[in-house]
Order: sequence, then C-alpha cells, then structure tokens
Amino acid sequence: MTNVRMVPLGRVYHNEAMMIRPQRTAASQDAIRKPYRFAGWAGGLRVPFFKGFRPAVALAIMALGCRIASASAANIYIAQNAAGTANGSTCANAYAVAFFNTAANWGSGSTQIGPGTTVHVCGTLTASAGASGYLTFQGSGVSGSPVTLKLEAGAIVQAPYWGANGAIYASGKSYITIDGGTNGLIQATLNGTSGGTCPGGACQYQQGIGEAIYLTGCNTVEIKNLTIGDLYDHTSISDTIDPGLHNPWGIGLWGGDSNITVDNNTIHDVNWAVFVETSSGSPLSNLDFHSNQIYNVSLGIGGGDGSASATITGPVNIYNNVIHDMAKWDANGDVNHHDAVYIWLTNSSSSFTGPYNVYNNQIYNLGTTCSTPIYFDSGASTTYPAASAFNNVIDAGTCGDGAFYDKSGKMHLYNNTILVGTINSQGGSSPVQMLENNISGATEGLLFGSASASASDYNNWYNLNNPAFTYNNTSYSSLAAFHAATGFEAHSIPSTPSLSSSSIPNSGSPVIGTGINLTTICSSQPNPGLGALCYDKAGNARPATGGWDMGAYNGQQSTTTPAPPTSLTATVK
Repeated sequence: MTNVRMVPLGRVYHNEAMMIRPQRTAASQDAIRKPYRFAGWAGGLRVPFFKGFRPAVALAIMALGCRIASASAANIYIAQNAAGTANGSTCANAYAVAFFNTAANWGSGSTQIGPGTTVHVCGTLTASAGASGYLTFQGSGVSGSPVTLKLEAGAIVQAPYWGANGAIYASGKSYITIDGGTNGLIQATLNGTSGGTCPGGACQYQQGIGEAIYLTGCNTVEIKNLTIGDLYDHTSISDTIDPGLHNPWGIGLWGGDSNITVDNNTIHDVNWAVFVETSSGSPLSNLDFHSNQIYNVSLGIGGGDGSASATITGPVNIYNNVIHDMAKWDANGDVNHHDAVYIWLTNSSSSFTGPYNVYNNQIYNLGTTCSTPIYFDSGASTTYPAASAFNNVIDAGTCGDGAFYDKSGKMHLYNNTILVGTINSQGGSSPVQMLENNISGATEGLLFGSASASASDYNNWYNLNNPAFTYNNTSYSSLAAFHAATGFEAHSIPSTPSLSSSSIPNSGSPVIGTGINLTTICSSQPNPGLGALCYDKAGNARPATGGWDMGAYNGQQSTTTPAPPTSLTATVK
C-alpha cells in the first residue's frame, strides 16, 4: 500500500522509507507492526493512519500546505528596466515595468501578482508622450487582501503628457490600493501653456487629455499618499485648454465605480483635481474624498451625471480637504469658472440619493474667474439629496456666486465660518433648506432668488451692507428688517465675531454659547458623515446640552486663575 508523508508546500512523496512514524517504544511496537488502516480521501489522496494518529490533523496540515502553495507573492518590485537577477525580489533585482502589465503574471502562483501582493515601483519610470494605461491592473484582490501598487521613496512615474487612460488604469477591478508611500509622484513633464515652463523645461505640448489615475467600473479602491502634479502647467489667461471636460484630471472616476476612497493626496497644476461622472446603467456609490491638499487647479472635487437616468448613491463624503489658489487657471471668457466642490445632477430622470456631506474643509484664494467654493447643482426633473455642509472655513473672495451656491433647494448649512461670500440659492420648489450656527462676514448675508428656507436662525451676520438680505427676490436693509418680515433669524446676532487668525472665536466672542444645540441631528449619525457635526473642525466635542458656539470651531474659553493666597506663614518643625 502506498503511504503518504506530509511535507512543506504541499509536496507528497510516495516512499515507504520516508513515511511518518511515531517514536518506537515497547508499548507502541505491536501497533506499528499492524497494517495501516485506510482513513479516507483528502484532496484525492488516500490517507493512512496508525494508533494515535488523527486524520483531522493530517487534513488540516494538508490544507495549510495547499494554501501556502497557492498564495501569490507578498512583494514584487518593478522598475523602468529589469535589474540585477530580475526576479522581482528587491529594487536591485526588479522586474521590468512590463511585468505588471502582463496578464500571465497575475494569479495565485508564488511568483505572481494576486490578492495580498504589494507591487513596489522603484526609481523613475518614464513613459512616451501620450502613454495611456502605462500601469494597468490585470487582476483584483479580495476582501482583506487587496492588490497594492506602491511607489517606493523617491519613485516617479512620468511622461511628457499622458493619454486617455492615464498613468495608472483599472477597469472592472476590485480590492486594489494605489499608495504613493512617502513621496511618490506622478507627473507630466512637458505639457502646459505655450511659452511656459514645465518640469522638463519649456512646455512643448498643449494636450487637454489624460490623467494620473483613471478608474472605471471598479469596486473597493483606495488612492492615497500620492503627489499628482504638473499634468498641465497653465500660465496664461488666453489659454482656454479643454473648457468642456476640463482635462487633464488628477484622478478620474468614470461610471460604475463604488466604494472609492481618495485620501491624503497632494494634487496640483491640473485642470480638475478629482473628476467623477456616471451615466445610465453605470451607477456610482459610496465615495469618500478626504484629507487632500489641492491647489493650482481650475476645479477641485466634483462630478455628476453625464447622461439622463444616471444614478449616484451615497454616502458621498467630502471632508478635511484644503483647496486653494486657483488663479493660475483664470482664463478669458470665464471658461474656467472655478469651484472647489461641485456635484451636479442636471439630466432628465437622474437621481442622487444621499447622504451627501461636505465638511471640515478649508477653501480660499479661488482666483478672479471663480464661481463658488461649494456648488449644489440640480435640474428640475432630477432627484437630489438634502446636502449637509458644516464646519467649513471659506473665503470666497470675488467669486460671483458667493460662498455657497445652491440650485437644489435642499442645502443644510450648519456651523460654517464664512469669512467672505454670500449664501446664494436660486432654485428648489420644496424648501428644506436650513441655515443654523453659521458665521458670515458677507456684505449680503443671503441672496435667495425664487428659493426659500424652512429654517434660518442662530447665525452671526456681520459686515452687512444694504441690501443685507434678499429673500424670494425681496431685499431687506438690515437683519432686523429681515426678521420682522419673515420671522427668520430671531436669535441671530449682527456683532463682529472676534475671531483669531485661525478663525477660532477668541475668549469673550459673542458667538460663544449663543448657537443652537444640534446634538439631535448628529448624535445617531455615522462618522465619517453627519456624525462629525457633533465635533468642531479640530475634532473637539461639542456639548450634549446647552448652547453651541457658532462657526466651525469651538471658542477659546476664558479661564480665571485664582490669586495666590496671602498672609501665610511657614512653621518649621
């Protein structure tokens, strides 16, 4: 009878001399002489056993060996060209970049890319002009074991300009991570305004195409820790490159993507930093954009429906981002009307079901041809969610549409600090707009055309001019006049809020403790999400009872230090 020995990596030796035997003792000698009995089948192998040997243990060992044998590589290293022994074990022995793009190198083999594999990008990878999908994912990870593409310290992926599918591309893939590591960079080197300077020298190309990362139909993806820069260096107001889709994009998500997280990236000198669009039959869902630094762009984070009957399903959370300095993308004819956050739904029968939250962002210096920092855009025959914006600190500067521009009639604004810029609403047939606990330094607090609100109170309005408010196309010269006519703003104050240079209310500020307590709105909500309203922009808890401070930050509480005692004497014993 053939006997089986369990060995590492699932190998099986058919050799009587090599079979496993217990240590021989007098008590066991007789048992060992007895014939082995057949215990059953395990993966097609007949498994014998002897007295004291447990088949269940053998099966477990064999299963472990099979798993080890079928696991993909833990780490694979790639570079521009093959290096050293070219076995992918280190950067010094890296595979050539083509290894990543070859489907035969993806799978469950011990030298293949598969679930749990981290592919390390080493050194500088330089693609040809217009390269498209230069690094293309050929497979997926699984829950808990994504495939990770990680740029090693100092790694750069670059081309003179990128083509339609960009530097990194994935279509229909799941459970993948794109990680910039310490300082990984994706850039174009020669694309920008004619006569301008690009990272590779004088700008030679004026290509309104391409992106650093392009995903379509993907599920459960994280893009993090990258620097994406100089995809197009725009330096002239006469340069009106691609006023349609506003290419190049830093990151493009196009239809059918779900469970996407974009976090802790720096994106600069691109037309649109993060672009999202969907169409009928390719829904978007569960999008999370947070902790990104975005500057020298025309548009920040945004997207919407590209056709009728498109669908977006929340949660969509945009938070903790810093978006600033868009003047480089000013252009003649207002073709680059800058927005920091812009979600639209304008095609017939399209729907966006929430929740949708924009919070804890800092937005400033949006240039001359800016529209608005935060834009909620909805058509008449679409379904748009109640969008909550809170804890944002905004300086809208000269933006023509104010600090917030709403065409859905469903914005909820809580605890924002608006240094400059009105609150502008020009649509919405069902008033569900709520404005509470905001600080606004706009010369015109509200600019409501045909729109109306369901609640507006406990706000701080300062620097008001005449008109101070416009509501349903009627203007009011002061806060008192607006309250008398509408009943709104009964508890609001017109005082200067006394803010620090960091927009934190100073001790003694009139906005401290004079807001309404909104704990009932946020206490049972998820965080990330509306649950974050129970904390200020810095993460400090707001009180469960009593009045809240207005604005994005809790105020500096005054403290009284007790005077030292006097007339004391010391007795030494």
